[in-house]
Amino acid sequence: MYARQTRPRDEELIETISAVAAQLSQFLERCNAEQQLQRSQEELLGSEERLRLALDAGRMGSWEWNVASGGVSWSSTLEKIHGLEVGQFAGTWEAYQQDMHPDDRDDVLATIEHTLQHGQSQYIEYRIVWPDGSVHWLESRGRVFRDDAGRPLRMIGICSDITTRKQFEQTLRFLAESSKSLATLVDYRSTLQKIASLAVPHFADWCAVDILEADGGVQRLAVAHADPAKLPLAEQLYRRYPSPPDAAHGAVKVLRTGEPEWTAEVTDAMLQRVAEDDTHLAMLRQLGLTSYMCVPLRGKDEFLAMLAHELRNPLAPIRSGLDLLAMNSAGEDTTVSLMQEQLEHVVRLVDDLLDVSRIMRGRVELRKENVDLATLVERSVHAVRPLIDSHQQQLVVRGAEQPLCLEADPVRIAQVIENLLTNASKYMDAGGRIELDVQRQDDWAVLTVQDTGVGIDAELLPQVFDLFTQASRSLDRSQGGLGIGLTLVQRLVEMHGGTVAAHSEGLGCGSKFEVRLPLTEKTCSPPAAESGDSKQAACRVCVVDDNRAAAWLLKALLEKLGDHTVQTAGDGPALLATIHGFQPDVVFLDIGLPGMDGHQVAREIRRQREFDDVLLVALTGYGQAEDRKNSRDAGFDLHLVKPPSVDQIKMVFTHPKLAAQSEQTS
Repeated sequence: MYARQTRPRDEELIETISAVAAQLSQFLERCNAEQQLQRSQEELLGSEERLRLALDAGRMGSWEWNVASGGVSWSSTLEKIHGLEVGQFAGTWEAYQQDMHPDDRDDVLATIEHTLQHGQSQYIEYRIVWPDGSVHWLESRGRVFRDDAGRPLRMIGICSDITTRKQFEQTLRFLAESSKSLATLVDYRSTLQKIASLAVPHFADWCAVDILEADGGVQRLAVAHADPAKLPLAEQLYRRYPSPPDAAHGAVKVLRTGEPEWTAEVTDAMLQRVAEDDTHLAMLRQLGLTSYMCVPLRGKDEFLAMLAHELRNPLAPIRSGLDLLAMNSAGEDTTVSLMQEQLEHVVRLVDDLLDVSRIMRGRVELRKENVDLATLVERSVHAVRPLIDSHQQQLVVRGAEQPLCLEADPVRIAQVIENLLTNASKYMDAGGRIELDVQRQDDWAVLTVQDTGVGIDAELLPQVFDLFTQASRSLDRSQGGLGIGLTLVQRLVEMHGGTVAAHSEGLGCGSKFEVRLPLTEKTCSPPAAESGDSKQAACRVCVVDDNRAAAWLLKALLEKLGDHTVQTAGDGPALLATIHGFQPDVVFLDIGLPGMDGHQVAREIRRQREFDDVLLVALTGYGQAEDRKNSRDAGFDLHLVKPPSVDQIKMVFTHPKLAAQSEQTS
C-alpha cells in the first residue's frame, strides 16, 4: 500500500491491514478450492456419463455388495437387465436372489460362498426370470475385497446379458452335432431326421425339413416335435392340407423365393387367415405354435458370418467407451478393468468361432513367410500378459532368444501360442505358474506350455482336441467358453505340417501341451523397425454410424488420441450433405447403415474427384476375405472389423495417404 505523503510507522494500522490480508488470502484459497471441487465434480460426472453410455451400449451393469450389512447396489443399467424399472430394485441380499432361476440358485450361491471363503475373483453364468416370465442368461464377474485379517468386506463387479450369446452357442452346438450326423450317417432320410431331432427341444419346439420337387411341390423328409405325442398331428397336417405351388406363405414360398419367413408371435388371427376350414384351424391350434421361422438351408460359413456380425456390432461402442474410461478413469479402475477383460473374452470367442468353422471346412489360406519363432513368442506373450497378470499368475519363458526360423503364417502361429497360454490361465487358480519353453530338436522347433492348473482327466485326454470339448471344473474355476481353442490349435499346427500333443498326470496335476513345427533352412528376415515418431498430425475426422452411442464414444476416443476435429453423422445422406463444408481427412464409415449403405456412400464420395485424398475406413462386423474385397471395390482404403482396438485406430493415422497430405501442407 502506498500513500501520497510520508507517514510515521503505525502499528495498529499495520495489524489491521495484516488481518484484512489474512482474511483475503483465506477467501482466495476458499474460492480456489471451490473451483477445484467444481472441476473435479464435472470430471466425475463426465466419467460417470461415459461409463453409463458404455454400460448401456453393451447391456452391462455394475454392482456392489456390502458383505457385512447385506446391502446390494445396482447401476440403473443392471436394473434394466433384470427387467426392472430404474429404482425398483430393493437393494438387499434377498432381493438379489429373488429372480434367480430355481434350477440355478443353489449353484450361484455356492459359487459366491466359495469365493468369499477361499477365492479372490468369481465368474458365474446363470439364468434369471423377468417379472414377465421370460428367461434370460446373465454372466457375472466379481472380486472380493478383504480387511487386514482376511475377512471379506465387500464385492464389486459387473454383470452382462448373454442371452444372445447363449442362443449363439446353442446354435453352434446344433451345427456341430449336425455336421457329425452328416459325416457318419449315409442314409439321406435318417440323416435329416437326426438333424431335425437335434433341433428340439432346445433350438425349437417343432422342426420339419422339406425339399422342393421338380413339379413345384414340397416333400417332407423329416419332422420332430418336443412333444412326441404331437408328431402324428404334424404328419396329418402335412398329408391332409398340402401347400399349393403358388402358396403365399410357408415352406413352399421360402423354397421358391429363397427368402426366409419370420413371425415373432403367431396369433390366432393369423391361424384363421391360413386355415382352409374349421378342422384345419383346430389342428393348427392344437399344434401350439407361438412363433414361426422358415429359412432356406444356407452355407454354414454365411450363417456364422451373419451371427458374428450381429455380435460384433454392439461390441464397438463398448470397446470405445472402455478405452476412453481407461485413459481418463476417475475411481472406476477396477470396474473398467473387469469390463475390458470380459470384452476381450467375447471378442476372442467370436473370432474363434469363425476361425474354427472356416479351418475345419478348409476355407483358410495360410500366408506363409520366413519368420523367427522368437518374434512370435514375444508378440504372443505381450498379448496374453495382461490376462495372466490380472489372475495373479506367473509366466516364465525359456529358450525364446535362440533363432528358430519357420516357414509359417505368423498370425496363425501367434494364435496357436496365445490360445495355449490363455487355456493354461483359464484352468488355473490365482498364484499358479505357466512355463513356456522353446527348444530345437533336430529339424523341429518344439514349443511347450506347461501349467500347474486343474489338469486333465485320463478319460478326457484322448478327446481334448475335439470340438466343443471342455474339462469339468470346480465352480470358481469356470471361465466360460465353448471348448474350441484347442481344436483351433490342433488344426492350425497340422496345416503347418506340425503336431500337437497333450499330457497330464490327472486332475489336480496340471497339464502340458507340446507343439512341434518343422524348421526351414532359409534365413529369417529381421522384423521391421518401428518408426520412432509416433506423433499423429491433427486431422479432420468424420464418424458415420446410425448407432448414436457408438458414434459418440468413437468421437470422444478419437479426440482423446490426438488433436483431431471430429464430427459425427447418423447416415450416408447426412455425411454427403456436410462433407463439402467440413472437408474431412478421414472418414470412419459404418457399412450397415440404413437406406444408403456404407458401400454406396463410399462410391458416391469416390465419384467426386475433390475427395480422392480422403482416407475412407470401413467399420463392419463382417471380416471375411470377400467382405474386405467388397470394401476395396467400393473405394475404401482400410477395413476394420468391429470392435476396433485403440492400436488399430492409431494405425489408421499412419496411413501413407495422411503422410502425403501432411507433406503437402508443411
